[in-house]
Amino acid sequence: PVTAGGIMAQQEAEHIKDLTWINAPGRPVRVRKGRGKFEKKWTSDVPRILRDLAPNTGFNPQQVWRREQEREEAERRAEEETAAAAAADGQKKKKKSGGGGRGAGAGAARRADIIAQQERKREEDDFNKDVQKIQNIKQRDGIARLIALKDIKTDRAKLLRLLEILDNAVEREDKTLAYDVLWAIESDPL
Repeated sequence: PVTAGGIMAQQEAEHIKDLTWINAPGRPVRVRKGRGKFEKKWTSDVPRILRDLAPNTGFNPQQVWRREQEREEAERRAEEETAAAAAADGQKKKKKSGGGGRGAGAGAARRADIIAQQERKREEDDFNKDVQKIQNIKQRDGIARLIALKDIKTDRAKLLRLLEILDNAVEREDKTLAYDVLWAIESDPL
């Protein structure tokens, strides 16, 4: 017969088991003791693991804020320039010349449309390849390799990668990783 207290103790034991290592990570190392004499000694990998977990750079919100202000300033300037150019075009109202050559008429517009269409198709193909790469790595190697993945070509696929990492962090209830990914998504210019 299992009592309520016994169930609670079992749940606590499982919780503690989740928070501790059963076997400490490490490896046996041969240490030279003298001439021709060696001793096996256990070396812990915990310091290396903790070093590898440290972030490469510290997060500075002031830098993100400065970049955001510069981007907004550039957008405002671009809007002012386009408004000034539109006003100048309205005032000039040039007289159209008669007839058009090969480069001035529909041929140039059609050429520009074809180039734009090919560019869109190339971007869509790159995006599809990146999505396939993300899905394969997620299924085969797990989230650690997905985090380390660097060779993604398109901005949309980079955002998708961040969303996959965020989804995994939420599933594992890893708040630190989730907040880091949210910061990365927020600072992403896309």
